Amino acid sequence: MKPTESDVISFLRFPLIVAVVLIHTDLRVVFPSLYSMPLYGEGLSLLIDVICESAVPLFFFISGYLFFRNGEFCTSIYASKLRRRVFSLLIPYFLWNVICILIVAIMQYVK
Repeated sequence: MKPTESDVISFLRFPLIVAVVLIHTDLRVVFPSLYSMPLYGEGLSLLIDVICESAVPLFFFISGYLFFRNGEFCTSIYASKLRRRVFSLLIPYFLWNVICILIVAIMQYVK
């Protein structure tokens, strides 16, 4: 990867993470006085919604770019990349879910 591409992705990472968190946050509860102004509150809400809702598609575009950045596409390369994703994402996901289910089950039993 070129240094400029890495710098751009590193620069975009933090604002996109903040935008994804803002998607799940109701700012009307946190800052009610900002949203009480008739025109300003509606415009601010629309602006935040548009910016925040573009964060998830940008994450997908960046992920797709990084997944296929070499420009080569064949079934063997695709299968090896998917296999690595299974070991780096899917197995830890299942492991943490099993741990959480066990903790909940133990807490229910202790109660």
